[in-house]
Amino acid sequence: MKLKDESDSVQSFKLRILNNLKDSTSVIALNEGNFYEIAGVLVLVEVSRNYFQRIMSREDLVQGSCHKKYVGLTSSLIQGIDLYSMFGCFSFLRIYALCIRPAYRHMGLGIKLFETAVYVAQSLRIPIIMGIFTDSCLQVLAKKIGMDEVRKIKYSEWADPESKNIISGLRQDHKCCSLMVGRVPLPPPAP
Repeated sequence: MKLKDESDSVQSFKLRILNNLKDSTSVIALNEGNFYEIAGVLVLVEVSRNYFQRIMSREDLVQGSCHKKYVGLTSSLIQGIDLYSMFGCFSFLRIYALCIRPAYRHMGLGIKLFETAVYVAQSLRIPIIMGIFTDSCLQVLAKKIGMDEVRKIKYSEWADPESKNIISGLRQDHKCCSLMVGRVPLPPPAP
């Protein structure tokens, strides 16, 4: 989608990330040798049944054609799926974004951030973890921590409802977008 090449989309994405950082469940991984250098970010959001009743309209936060296309894709992926009923839960922990700077990739940081998401869910006593993953690397890591694919959309087959454009020109590891969910093993109750 080349979101990073369109300034309106980049700004819109940053604002949505900042909005979701307010939840204080997110994690920032720093370089051990230089604590001023960010290696990666894991943005987590606790989503309860009444979450969408207390948040302002998300349409207002989306700007730029690439970001609108991304939000349209992820919205169509989620549409009609009721995780609360599927898993009998009141809330789930959503992995909203997992970003690792290129210099820190392929060093095991991705799996550590995924494992951290599980630990955060355990500490908050949230039984379900969910994420929408846009490339095969993230999908493989999600499977490693026990997440299963609930629904996927192949990029080659998805058309944006507004412009009818099919997404093309993606990297080799970007074949589909997957909604993945996993149960979190909750710790035993305190004695």
